[in-house]
Amino acid sequence: MEESNKFLGSLIVISGCYFAVLTAKNGEMPYKDESLLLISCLGTIVSWSWYLVNRGNKFW
Repeated sequence: MEESNKFLGSLIVISGCYFAVLTAKNGEMPYKDESLLLISCLGTIVSWSWYLVNRGNKFW
């Protein structure tokens, strides 16, 4: 249960960062597209890791 809370907290922070960058104006953030891609990849990795942890917990 503790791992799930850590992954959920991480995904909430990543989502907040994604929407903060998404709503930023282009003049404020010159590398907006690259930042969104990086944050999306990080969110995908964390989500996949959470899935694998939950799947592995069933065998313990």
